[in-house]
Amino acid sequence: MHPEALRTGRHGACRRAVRLLACVVALLGSQPVQAQPLGTPRYLVVDEQDKRLYGYDADGTPTGSVALDPANTRPQGIGGDLTTIYVVDAGLKQVFRYDATGAVEARSRVLRTPTGGSLGRPTGVSLDAEDLWILDRGRRAIYRYGLAEAFGEGGKLSANHEILLSPANSRAEGLAADADWLYVLDESDRQVYRYIRDYSGPVFASRVMRRSDGSSLGAPAGLTVVDTQLLVVDRSRDKILQYDLDELFAPGDPLAADGESPLDPANGDARGLHDVLEGTTQVAEKPFPQEVIDRINKERTDRKLPALTLSTKLQQAAQTHNNVLIQTDKSLTQLRNERLDGHQLPGERPLLHNIPLTKLEDTKKRQDRLTAVGYRWMQGGENVGESATPAAQVAAWMASTEGHREQILDPGVTEIGVAHGTTGTGKSFFTAVFGKEFPAQ
Repeated sequence: MHPEALRTGRHGACRRAVRLLACVVALLGSQPVQAQPLGTPRYLVVDEQDKRLYGYDADGTPTGSVALDPANTRPQGIGGDLTTIYVVDAGLKQVFRYDATGAVEARSRVLRTPTGGSLGRPTGVSLDAEDLWILDRGRRAIYRYGLAEAFGEGGKLSANHEILLSPANSRAEGLAADADWLYVLDESDRQVYRYIRDYSGPVFASRVMRRSDGSSLGAPAGLTVVDTQLLVVDRSRDKILQYDLDELFAPGDPLAADGESPLDPANGDARGLHDVLEGTTQVAEKPFPQEVIDRINKERTDRKLPALTLSTKLQQAAQTHNNVLIQTDKSLTQLRNERLDGHQLPGERPLLHNIPLTKLEDTKKRQDRLTAVGYRWMQGGENVGESATPAAQVAAWMASTEGHREQILDPGVTEIGVAHGTTGTGKSFFTAVFGKEFPAQ
């Protein structure tokens, strides 16, 4: 619901009109209601009892509803983007994909835990450009899958990674995501738990959520993040409630909703809430070097290797070499055909200069690029590439049989620096430098 629309909806004639409408519909409730097409909703709510999707515009006005696929008999969470809707089925342990009108397009593979075990009770789904996140209340975990893999060929699919829920987050009922966090709603304690997407760091619990009049929530069953707001659907109170994210996670007493809006009277068993625009805005655009680092760390943490930290010295070494590659304006294949090494071009020092070390001070005798930027290396390595995007570049390195993959997954390195640039003729170059430095004395 639009923030201002929700706030004004709490008062005056508008509110009385809503109550009057609800009374009229209730009096006619025994008569069959002809469902309208889904329309062009801003928000979607999935209903388990009647197996339908209900749409609402930015002001909270119902836009229509459509029936789910007949096989989607236990719909729980809902997620998606501007053109696609995903509904997780708690019984089948699969995700149904619908188009923007509510027409079913595909069904995912059967989703499994990272060890191949069966899911317990999936109750939430969220996604970004490449990942599908599933909340499993039964297993008390969040699982991540590759979106393309989930809807690819095959039977069962094991998760790439899991995040264990906080013991306090025992009745998890909804999942949402933004660029940094995963948000899990708890039906019992009426709080939201915030988990870091890269699987590290502490878990943060919100203040207890209240209705706008200060009364208790009933059965919160779904949530979505809208910019700086968090919306919650309460299937017992038949409301959608709005909270300010910063206020919600600030210390303090229970927090009353900024506003609330009634559900369609037919939408009596709400099990998930989705902002149609969420998938188009939740992941912020990043500089290419940072995205490469994030993707490399994702490859490492997926395999239970520690993430690499950014080193400004390695960043400088990467940038210096990448500038040389750009100045040549030749592809790596052209350089190889000219018997040139893409890691050491004419006039450059080698990345590493191995000399016997009898004491730490001997590092100063090295004549290499890492020593030149003041990096007293114990171990080091470098990947270069010429893909157009960070995603394509990291994928190419991971598929390489020439040592690039091994360099990314080397357990001995602890730091990284990445550079990117393009030539005047449009060639794109990436350089990633890896290292581990002697401890400071």
